[in-house]
Amino acid sequence: RYAIYEAAVKFIASMMREGKPSQEAQNAFLVGTQGSKLLFGREVEEYLHSLWVDAVEMETHQAIFSDLPVGKDRTMHVEAAAEIKKKLPDHFKRLDEKFFPYINLASIK
Repeated sequence: RYAIYEAAVKFIASMMREGKPSQEAQNAFLVGTQGSKLLFGREVEEYLHSLWVDAVEMETHQAIFSDLPVGKDRTMHVEAAAEIKKKLPDHFKRLDEKFFPYINLASIK
């Protein structure tokens, strides 16, 4: 279970560090989170999917605006990508909230 948590942490961290979801980070996330539906409840699976959707949307907006001239359409995609980037730090909190019931060992003595 911890390996899946760690794959998600590394994915978020890589997007924060690089400003985009690299192909390598996407691959590591997909491979690292395989089997999550077998080990966790539905809300963890849904959270991981929402993280993936945010990454794909950010990548899509970045790909679109990189080819557009300065103007209204480009600004719209730049702002959309920026909004997703602003949410990345919150993903760490959400990640902990979703995973800790499954991996918190503090209560074990």
